[in-house]
Amino acid sequence: MHCRSQLFTLQDLDRMMGSENVLINSSIDLQWPTVLVVLAAILVFSWVTVSKGWLALSGAIAASALGACVVICAGFFWLAPLFFFFGSSTLLGKLLQHKPTTRSDVKQGKPRDAMQVLCNGLVYGLCAALIPLGHEQAGYTGMLISMAVATSDTWSSEIGIAVKGSTWDILRFKRVAPGLSGGISWAGTLGGVAGGIGLFSAVWSAQFIKGHDTILEVGLTFTTAVGVIGMLLDSLLGSAFQARYRTSEGSLADQGEVLVRGWRWMTNDVVNLLSNAATTVAALGFL
Repeated sequence: MHCRSQLFTLQDLDRMMGSENVLINSSIDLQWPTVLVVLAAILVFSWVTVSKGWLALSGAIAASALGACVVICAGFFWLAPLFFFFGSSTLLGKLLQHKPTTRSDVKQGKPRDAMQVLCNGLVYGLCAALIPLGHEQAGYTGMLISMAVATSDTWSSEIGIAVKGSTWDILRFKRVAPGLSGGISWAGTLGGVAGGIGLFSAVWSAQFIKGHDTILEVGLTFTTAVGVIGMLLDSLLGSAFQARYRTSEGSLADQGEVLVRGWRWMTNDVVNLLSNAATTVAALGFL
């Protein structure tokens, strides 16, 4: 499609869709100065996160692509949930890393790679893509729900591993090592609740500062509850289907030689993606 200026802006797309939504109407105009600023921000973000060891190079590329998609489809405002999720999860990992833990997840404590980024953020990006297609409210609400699930699950894992309280397999009711997918604990569950509250509070605060009053169609209780439900679904899928291997020490882990249950392709990342997608779709259907 060609415009007279040979530049296609989000305002053009908004007029095509007939949308009156305030976020679309106030989103970015993709002129060259804006494009250059976004590209510069992506380069800085990638350099900082890789050099600090927060993201692997593949993870930085995936996160940059996700952020660009969100900016184009939903506007700069909706980077706030992504930044809160990434920043709070990274901070928790750094603050709690000094505590000795059992690392059942081989990626625990390592820079996040592209698979981890996409399995936590792909649903968020797909919901953002609904907005220019005319499904604004489903897109905005789905984004909030998706990131609440991701935040609750990540906070639950980080806090549950650090506290090292009694952890039980959610299906088999047997004690397991803290951090093993499928395990739940009081500390981890409360951490998940805190994650949902924190995510909603961050988005609400950003909305208040920005001056929008029509973005959030769901409240704190619903957002937190859906986040916790998604966290519990993640544990259920992890316990039932995730690959489990027996280590040389006799303990269970998500990588090894001897598969004792689950499917080899069902990794922790895949479980995160499935639980996030299922919870987001179910919540939108409920609404």
